[in-house]
Amino acid sequence: MFLLLLLLLLLLFLLLLFFFFFLLLVVVVVVVVVVLVVVVLVVLLLLLSLLLLLWLLLLLFVAAVVVTVAVVACVDFVAVAVVLVVLVVLVVVVVVVVVVVAVVVAVVAVVVVADAAVVAVVAVAVGRCWCCCCCRCCCCCCWVRPASAILAVTVSAQISHDSPANQCCCCCCC
Repeated sequence: MFLLLLLLLLLLFLLLLFFFFFLLLVVVVVVVVVVLVVVVLVVLLLLLSLLLLLWLLLLLFVAAVVVTVAVVACVDFVAVAVVLVVLVVLVVVVVVVVVVVAVVVAVVAVVVVADAAVVAVVAVAVGRCWCCCCCRCCCCCCWVRPASAILAVTVSAQISHDSPANQCCCCCCC
């Protein structure tokens, strides 16, 4: 009896150890995904900044050429002022577009990271496999789906196999 109890305690310890390592693996995966998303976001923002800088340098070069030609050719300075105003407006438009694109990229990255974190936490909290009540098959792919699908499947999987409602609680996330 003592040996059986010791064996059960050892089995429980191994199960807890496996769960701990699985949780650690999920946390590591989430951290790696977050780091990768942040790195990609920083690289994209740096590329957009470089593009903006090149565009500004091109506009400054064009403005310098226009002013030089105007001074050499003694052109009316009103025309030069109009060209410079158009160039300034173009610079402002480019800056606004780059800022909007950077904000959109940042928001998308945050949403993707948040969804991955929620999916990982739910997968660890409730397990990653659910069984279909009507066809008796188990679904182990739900943990890669959005959190809403995981929660819906979790609720449906809690319905007992003996329940009269077991005709309509299939795992739909696979």
